[in-house]
Amino acid sequence: MSPPPGFEAQFGQQVCKLQKSLYGLKQSPRAWFDRFTTFVKSQGYSQGHSDHTLFTKASKTGKIAILIVYVDDIVLTGDDQTKISQLKQRMGDEFEIKDLGNLKYFLGMEVARSKEGISVSQRKYTLLGRGSVIDRKSTSGYCTFVWGNLVTWRSKKQSVVARSSAEAEYRAMSLRICEEIWLQKVLSDLHQECETPLKLFCDNKAAISIANNPVQHDRTKHVEIDRHFIKERLDSGSICIPYIPSSQ
Repeated sequence: MSPPPGFEAQFGQQVCKLQKSLYGLKQSPRAWFDRFTTFVKSQGYSQGHSDHTLFTKASKTGKIAILIVYVDDIVLTGDDQTKISQLKQRMGDEFEIKDLGNLKYFLGMEVARSKEGISVSQRKYTLLGRGSVIDRKSTSGYCTFVWGNLVTWRSKKQSVVARSSAEAEYRAMSLRICEEIWLQKVLSDLHQECETPLKLFCDNKAAISIANNPVQHDRTKHVEIDRHFIKERLDSGSICIPYIPSSQ
């Protein structure tokens, strides 16, 4: 970095070497997260293996305290109010923080509480324009439910042109399985058991047949990597692919 104003005459063309992080540097966010992680782990919390911004602390009675951090926004939740209160107090002693109360808005999600429970919506999100039809690439889309609640969803244009709707859904199926594997690890970090096999519902019978068919045909050779990946998961019993009509 350049010498601060007032020191130009003394240092001339010399530069300064920082001994610690400074706001505005590209290394600053990483330095902050490393320091915050060290502090939270010193309080007995475990860092998630599949999501490094997730920290949990479970008690012998089965209660759990959960911390999620996004840059400098922190969410504390769980049913162990004692551990949550202790962590809030210790974070206040270590950092300059401000308690904003119950969660109302976080990463584009609005959280509303009522007598009926807690609801989450994304009404403020802006819809992206539809992809171009010129390249004829299909769009993969899926959503994930955990215990009846929608937790993740995605819509993304595929990187290659599919020769049929079955092939397009088959490629989307492979992408979806990766998400299920990640979610399974997140649930494990949260000390929650996950029922197996995981159900991957698909509305295309041809795609399901390709996945369950042990014989490789000429028409599916070009999706060989996806095919072996899906078949490996089916053979291990970690997933199953039930058919569901498009109307449902």
